[in-house]
Amino acid sequence: MNLYHFEELEPIAQEKVIKAYRDINVSYDWWLDVYEDFQQLASYFGFMLKENSIYFSSIHNQGAGSTFQSEVNIMTMFSGIKDQTWKCYAPKEELQLEHILGDPRLIKLIRSGLIYIRASTKPSSYGNIQAHFFSNIEGQYQHNHPRIEQALEAMEEQFVQVCNYLNKWLFRQLQIEYEFRTKDEQVRDSIKCYELEFLRDGSMPPAEILKLDDPQT
Repeated sequence: MNLYHFEELEPIAQEKVIKAYRDINVSYDWWLDVYEDFQQLASYFGFMLKENSIYFSSIHNQGAGSTFQSEVNIMTMFSGIKDQTWKCYAPKEELQLEHILGDPRLIKLIRSGLIYIRASTKPSSYGNIQAHFFSNIEGQYQHNHPRIEQALEAMEEQFVQVCNYLNKWLFRQLQIEYEFRTKDEQVRDSIKCYELEFLRDGSMPPAEILKLDDPQT
């Protein structure tokens, strides 16, 4: 029985092979590079992700999405947005976060230690993320400034916006990577690289034929 490399097949047979091997480049942990990029980018916003703390569901299923767990430095988040420090890592990215400015007076109080903030995220259902924001105000200061609670609520809302934005950005990058790896050209290149052989019509040869061709048998 004659076997043929991909480039020796007729176009119709090649199309059959590409369809059969569509997942050849996504049959292993293809998402690891995306995870690493996201962790690096998120660190410029004060998001410190725990090891093995990013999760996502199937790329094209209904309700698909991502989620992650992290501790967040609020001061780094606001300074990262204001100064665009993340461009040191991803100069070509355009992140639409310029409207997240933070209240300068509130930020000053946090830096001075009069207000304590702890922020974090926890995984939720895919496509969603639990954003936790805890604040503690020195009693005397809270008494003298009754509107401080409203300012903190506004800051929490901004924090949640950043969490959701980064989570959507993460999932979009996963989609882009998946779509790239499953394109015809990429599938074709991998088939050639692995030097796979097929029957003339693009079918895989029977297992017993492959076994006979194995030099170790």
